[in-house]
Amino acid sequence: MVLTKKTMKLLRRLLIGLVAWIAFAAPIVLREPALLQEQTGAIVILLLAASVAPIFLRYRNPTLALALALFISLSLQAFGSIGPSVAILVALTIFEFNQHNSIKVAIVATLSSAVVVASFSVFVEQAPESIWLAHAAFIGLAGAVGRAIRVQRKLVDETMQRAINAEKSRDALAAEAVARERLDIARELHDSIGHRLSVINLQSQSIEISDANLTNETRESLKAISVSSREALTEIANFLDSLRTESGKLPKVAEIDELILQFQNRGMEISSESIDLSNFMNSERKDALVKSLREGLNNAEKYGTGFAEISFSRDSEKILMTITNKIKDHQTKSEGGLGILGIRERLESLGGAVHAHNSGDLFTLVVELPQVEE
Repeated sequence: MVLTKKTMKLLRRLLIGLVAWIAFAAPIVLREPALLQEQTGAIVILLLAASVAPIFLRYRNPTLALALALFISLSLQAFGSIGPSVAILVALTIFEFNQHNSIKVAIVATLSSAVVVASFSVFVEQAPESIWLAHAAFIGLAGAVGRAIRVQRKLVDETMQRAINAEKSRDALAAEAVARERLDIARELHDSIGHRLSVINLQSQSIEISDANLTNETRESLKAISVSSREALTEIANFLDSLRTESGKLPKVAEIDELILQFQNRGMEISSESIDLSNFMNSERKDALVKSLREGLNNAEKYGTGFAEISFSRDSEKILMTITNKIKDHQTKSEGGLGILGIRERLESLGGAVHAHNSGDLFTLVVELPQVEE
C-alpha cells in the first residue's frame, strides 16, 4: 500500500499530537495521583481528556487552541497540579500560534501566556521559584522557536519566489532577444534576397515583352524564370510573415503533386509514383518529406540533365522516398552540400535519415522518415 503525501502528513501530525498529549498528561497522572482520587478527580480526568482538543486544533485554529490550552492549564493548577508539565500544552499551542501570526501579535501572546501561567502557579499554590520560572521559560522558548520557524519559512518562500521571478525575467529577455533576431532576419531577407528576386522577375518579364526577335525556346525559358521567381517571392513573403508573427508557425508547404507540377512547369521532366500521405504521418513529418523532395528536385535541376525519377515505398512504421537523376557530364555531384546537410538535420530531428551517393552517372537521394515519433 502506497501512502499519499497528504496521508503521510496526517499520520505525522497524529503521532506528534499523541506524543505531546502523553508528555502533558502522563507526568500529572504519575506524579500527582491524589488529584484523580479526590472529589474533583472526575473533573481532572475530564480536563486531561479535553487537552487532546487544543493539541489537534493548533493547526487549523491556533487562536482557539491557545485559549483552550490556557483554560485547561490554569484549571489544573487551580486543582493543585503545579508541575512543569502543566506548561507543555500552552507551549505547544504557542509554538504553532507564532507560526501563523504577525510578530507583534506573537510577542504579546507569548509574553501574556508565560506571565499568566507562571503568575497563576505562584498565586494558587505558592509554587517554588524553579516551577514558575520553568513555566515562563518553557512557554517563552516555544514561542521563540515557533517565530524562528515562521521567519525561516518566509525567507525560503521569498528566496524561491525571487528565483522564479529571475527565471521568468531570463525567459522574457531570451524571448525578446529571439524576437529581435527574427525581425532582423526578416528585414535582411527582404532587403537582399527579396529585392533581387523582384529584379529577376521584372527583368525576365520586360525582356519577354520588349524583344520581338526572341525564339520560342528563349521565351519559354524567360517565362519559366518569371514563374519561378514569382513563386519564390510568394514563399519568401509567407516566410517573412511567419518570422514577424508571434506564433512562429512556418507557412504550409505545397503538396507533393503540386510541388512536382511546379518543377514540370519550369521544363523539368519528372517520372513519379502517386502517393497519398493522408492518415499516414503528422503535418510536421509530411512537411519534412515535401521539403526534402523540393531540395532533391532542386539538385536534380541544377546538376542533372533535366530528368528525375521519384519512387516511394512504405510500411506501417516508415516511408522511403528515392530521387534518382542523371548527372551532367561536366558536373561532379558530391554526397553532401548545404542542401543535403539541411535535409539531414531536419530528418534526424524527427528520427529519420538521408542517404546520398553517386553511381556512375546517376545520383541517388534516399529519404527515410518514420511515420510516428520514436
